[in-house]
Amino acid sequence: MLTLRNFIDGLFTPPVCGKFLSVESPANGRVYAECPDSDASDVGKAVAAAKIAQPAWAALGAAKRSEILLKVADLLEKRIPRSGQACGAG
Repeated sequence: MLTLRNFIDGLFTPPVCGKFLSVESPANGRVYAECPDSDASDVGKAVAAAKIAQPAWAALGAAKRSEILLKVADLLEKRIPRSGQACGAG
């Protein structure tokens, strides 16, 4: 089963509370992943990291930021489960 993590400050981390939510396929109702049940602690960590990273991100300029975000979108598209399959399957 796929277990997702929060991506905060460049690292994949479990939720502070340690709780996860089941992700079910709408096609068949089967659980194929679990995602973090993030709370205010996780959000606070993410906001603090984003505030630190923001000046460097802004300094990249619009063209470079666009290039990076398009690469991220491409990677996400390749990893999106299809028909309730775990990432990388089928």
